[in-house]
Amino acid sequence: MNKKMVMILLVILMLGAAIRLYHPTFRSLWGDEIDALFRTYNFAAHTYHYERINPMLTVKTSIIEPLKLFYPPLFSVCLGLWAWLFGVGEYSLRLLSILFAIASLPLVYLLARRIFDEGTAILSVFLVSISGMAIMFSQEVRTYSLLMLLSIISALFFWELISGKRNPLNIVAYIISTILLALSHAFGAVAIMAQVFYVVMGLVRNRKTNDFISIALIQGFIALCIAPLYIYIFFTGMKMLSSGMDLPYMVFPPYLRLFLLFFALSIGETVAPWNFWVVIPAGLAFGYLFLRLFRWWRGKGVFFLLSLCLFPIIFAVLFASFTLPKYLIIALPFYLILIGRSLVEIDYRSVRIFLVMVICAVQAVAIVNYFSLKEYHNSNRIEPWRKVCSMIKENYRKGDIIIASNYEIIYRELQYYLNTLPKSDHPVFVAHFRAMSEVNNANDGNYPIPAIDIDHLRSLKNKRLWLVTHIQDKRKLSATDLKELRVELEKGFKLVRTDNYVPYEETLVSKLPIKRHLPGESRIRVDLYVNRDIGVF
Repeated sequence: MNKKMVMILLVILMLGAAIRLYHPTFRSLWGDEIDALFRTYNFAAHTYHYERINPMLTVKTSIIEPLKLFYPPLFSVCLGLWAWLFGVGEYSLRLLSILFAIASLPLVYLLARRIFDEGTAILSVFLVSISGMAIMFSQEVRTYSLLMLLSIISALFFWELISGKRNPLNIVAYIISTILLALSHAFGAVAIMAQVFYVVMGLVRNRKTNDFISIALIQGFIALCIAPLYIYIFFTGMKMLSSGMDLPYMVFPPYLRLFLLFFALSIGETVAPWNFWVVIPAGLAFGYLFLRLFRWWRGKGVFFLLSLCLFPIIFAVLFASFTLPKYLIIALPFYLILIGRSLVEIDYRSVRIFLVMVICAVQAVAIVNYFSLKEYHNSNRIEPWRKVCSMIKENYRKGDIIIASNYEIIYRELQYYLNTLPKSDHPVFVAHFRAMSEVNNANDGNYPIPAIDIDHLRSLKNKRLWLVTHIQDKRKLSATDLKELRVELEKGFKLVRTDNYVPYEETLVSKLPIKRHLPGESRIRVDLYVNRDIGVF
């Protein structure tokens, strides 16, 4: 590798790192990120303040809590130990995922270099460095950047094994990285299945049993190691997981799901499907580059990457009831390496440059939209919980109480931004609904959640009361529950202020034929009530 290529590679790596490190706290932690944090530490036992405890107890909590919800625990363990070292601030929490994402970049180069050549490797790492999908998930307190990192490492050592380099170091590294991949997310197992598919197809295509039997034995050993976890997940938790899914992705027919998956892999989840000025050029460029690869599908490298890329995509289409496009981050690096290879194979330099410019332009739009909170496919990610809690803190008076209409999102968001970060003691409660025994009996790490029965709201002697509701309350609460809550409140309190955040009409999902919510609703609503008898505003 000459000095010029070294400099180009370093510039690309610095570009990718700079984008991922840029302003990771520009948006609030959203519900799934708060959920990931709450699985690592028993906040209720410490009045929702974070205190360093025995790290082994942190590890224990980080293993047990995800397993209760049938999630592989590796990221939770990493996050728990990271928080123990660096705290639970927004920046420090997101920095862990950013570092995983940055570590992926040189490994993409290494994998593409081993399979193809230097030119393909340079283009591939460039495509990953500016990928809208990769950038979004690099700044989330979720497992996805770790999942992508481990999928690359596992694939790298898998390639070494199938290339005949079956020394003890490669075997042990493959086993460890692949087991860790399976422990990071359930779709890690799908990535392993894609590798098994490649081995089976290798036997069918080449009929050289000796070349693949040792790899099959290694994969069999890995399967035995992860079997207890996945037996538990699929036979204990699958009924709950599948019945609890209510995904917008499921409303589309299979042929459109396939399109949406390639859409997400190509330009991420911050470009609206009807943004034709971006979608059409992106579709033509990525579609042309991907489809032309099939002329070389018999080649070992291309077939290897197609297996690791297409198997998870087909799996996601067939099992859409419990999959999301973001799970395909396990296939993203292999997809982009294939795109890089296709670019290298173009004979005309002008055409190659033109296609690279098109890809850069559409990714630039996706990245700008991401940092501008525009055209998000998942509206949960743009909820401004930091802003909501700042407003409450600025207007809070001694003796006020704060009521959340649900535990999973609102209660934990309020506790994090009102009490955990500033180490304050704002009283936050969950509203009890008679029809919801699971909420009435809820607890956080065996510590009862502070709750207020709606039947006793009128008897409260507090001068002022804050009620925070969420647009997704209706998924667990009926309209009668929410109406009853407000009726009971108004018997003793007077509504004096309402603040709405993120109108439903401004979200991308409101333009889809899903119609979950009504026009005029907002994703977050904050009401301030004053006691009719003893309160003054």
